[in-house]
Amino acid sequence: MADMFAGAKQIAKESGRDPASLALVVRANVEITDRTLGKERTIFSGSREQIKEDIAGCRQIGAHELFFDPTFMPGTQSLERWLALMEEVRELV
Repeated sequence: MADMFAGAKQIAKESGRDPASLALVVRANVEITDRTLGKERTIFSGSREQIKEDIAGCRQIGAHELFFDPTFMPGTQSLERWLALMEEVRELV
């Protein structure tokens, strides 16, 4: 993600725009698991600790906004589970 944002800033600069005016908004398709996932995991999937690391990575590259979308996480088809998951994610931030 850092390389992608750096590339967008470079394109903005080459186009005569101020790269500092760009904002990075990250959509996190979150999937929390009870176990740590391996290297092949997608960002924002895995254990709570792995997701905390992903959040820290977004801060490190200067993301302006990060929002979590649990739409495709198994078991989030009820409003009660969705809200419980959002509370869980809030504690990670």
